Amino acid sequence: VVFVLSLFFLRRFALPFKRVNEKLDGFIKDSMHEINTPLSIINVNIDLFNRKNPENKYLRRIKAAAKTLSNIYNDMDYLIREEKKAFEMEPIQLGEYLRERVEYFYEVAAMKNIYIDLQIYSNPMMTYSSIKLQRIIDNTLSNAIKYSPENTKIAVALEKTDEGCLLSFAEQGIGIAEPKMILERYYREKSEKGGFGIGLNIVKKIIDEAGIELTVSSEVGKGSCFSYLIPASLLDTQ
Repeated sequence: VVFVLSLFFLRRFALPFKRVNEKLDGFIKDSMHEINTPLSIINVNIDLFNRKNPENKYLRRIKAAAKTLSNIYNDMDYLIREEKKAFEMEPIQLGEYLRERVEYFYEVAAMKNIYIDLQIYSNPMMTYSSIKLQRIIDNTLSNAIKYSPENTKIAVALEKTDEGCLLSFAEQGIGIAEPKMILERYYREKSEKGGFGIGLNIVKKIIDEAGIELTVSSEVGKGSCFSYLIPASLLDTQ
C-alpha cells in the first residue's frame, strides 16, 4: 500500500514537469518552420556579400552568429528526424571529418580570441551516420567555446587506442559544478549563457545507442575535458 501510494504521489508530482517538457518539445518543433527560411536567407546573403567584398570584423561577427544559430537549428532538426530514425550510414574518414567541423567553428571561436588546437594522430575509416557524428562534435565544441573565457585555448585531439580511438575536447573554461547533470535535457549550468539545454542530451542519446563511452573530467575554475572512446566495432580496421 505504501509503495502504491508513493508511486501515485510521485507521478502526480512529476506531472507538471512532464507537461512543461512536452510544451518545450512542441515549441521546438513549431519553431523549426519559422527559423529555417530566415536562416537560409542570412547564410546565402553572407556568402554572396563575401564574394563581392573584402572581409571585415563586422562580417566575421555576422558569420559567427549565423553559425551559432545554425548549430541550434541543427539540434532542433535532429530532434524531429530522430522520431523517424532517418539516418543513413556511410563511410567517414574520421580525422578529415573532424578537421572540417573544427574549421567550421574557427570564426565562432575567433570572436572570443579562442585558439582551437587540433591534433590528429589517427585517421580511421568509420561507417556511421554523418548527421549523428556532426551532432557529437558540433555540440561538444560549441559548448567548449561558449563556456571558455576569452584568450584561451581548446585542445581537440583524435588518437588511436587499444579499444578503438579517443576523441577529446579540453578547454580552459569555468568548469562544471554538476558533471552528472549536464547530459540531462533542458539543464544548463549557466542560464545566462543562453541555449535550450538540449545539445548534450542529444549527444548522450547518440553515444548510448552507438556504444561510445564518454568521460567528463572537470574542475571548477580551471576547465573541463570531454573524452569519447569510439569502440573498434564502429571502425573499419581493414
